[in-house]
Amino acid sequence: MYAVGTRRFSQNFLATLASSFVAGVGLVSLLLHFGYTTMFWLVCGLPLGSFIILWGFQSAPAKLKSLRTQLRWWHFLWLLVFLSGLVFRIRDVAAIEANVLDFWSLYRIILMGIVAVVLLNRLVFRHTPWDESLFRGLIGLVTGYAMVSLVSTLWSVYPMWTFYKSTEYLVDLALIAAIMVSVRTLEEFKTLFDWTWVILSLLTGTVWLGVAVWPEAAIVDNNLIGVELRGVLPAMETNSVGDLGAVLGIVALTRLLFPIKHGRFYLFVFLISMVTLVLSQSRSPLMGFLVALVLVLFKTRRLGVVALFALLIPAVLSLTNFGDLFWEFFQRGQSPKYFESLSGRIPLWESGWDLFKEQPLTGYGAYAA
Repeated sequence: MYAVGTRRFSQNFLATLASSFVAGVGLVSLLLHFGYTTMFWLVCGLPLGSFIILWGFQSAPAKLKSLRTQLRWWHFLWLLVFLSGLVFRIRDVAAIEANVLDFWSLYRIILMGIVAVVLLNRLVFRHTPWDESLFRGLIGLVTGYAMVSLVSTLWSVYPMWTFYKSTEYLVDLALIAAIMVSVRTLEEFKTLFDWTWVILSLLTGTVWLGVAVWPEAAIVDNNLIGVELRGVLPAMETNSVGDLGAVLGIVALTRLLFPIKHGRFYLFVFLISMVTLVLSQSRSPLMGFLVALVLVLFKTRRLGVVALFALLIPAVLSLTNFGDLFWEFFQRGQSPKYFESLSGRIPLWESGWDLFKEQPLTGYGAYAA
């Protein structure tokens, strides 16, 4: 018995020693590559993040199982449309003109083609008569815009590009119209949003997977906190990462304001979303989240919380240097000139306005910019 215990201790000791050596080499490599600030966030954040994941995901399987039983045919088409919009490579205009239909372009066209074929099949055999819904109400107004975009193929500077993008947009609208016809109850309609939140959560997971596997591409050293998150596979700029954090954060917070079964799960989603939003250092999603937060608090009649924030924020700004820190964070290390140009957007808007004045009625074709 003593010999067996000694052997087990030796094996555990050697395994621990080997793991510690590998972890040490990895930490030193990351330290040399990213510096002390980034390493601080990684070393402090990873253990805490692992604990939060294990703690929060305990109720996730039950919730996902409940959603799985409610999935219908249109949920899978919604997933295909979402997958078709993911970016796995970034090309400039020269690369597009040299090879319009590369592998990832065909991937997108095939997915949208599957959606179009299924919708046309259900329409022809009257399983889902979505044609009338396509031209009614708000969907009808947006369909009108899509039809104008399609007609602009006749004078577009890039006709095939305008034709495809306009057709793709019409397929998206047709799917929404089909969903509106298929949904019978409020609970079924809610599953559309639940399904969307699940997909966005998985996409957020790919961002953090990129941090673990390709940190040199996913983490960009920047200003105050030294970390700026980007998506690697699929590719996402910081604003897109921030959008994920803001949307999932406000959804999770809203559900936490009401008595629910899976409160631990939504608390986990909220915490991860807030970390994602902050580390993306995206201004537009951050401001959108704050505005949505105020609206949700008003709608749920949490007026006391709103009043508390209204009194607390001015006091914090006046008594501490938090305002300066927030402003430094908000500038993201940009120069004042570049910040005042809205990260280079104003020159682009000015160019667009000049082109609009040249041909205000017809333009140069939808999606041809």
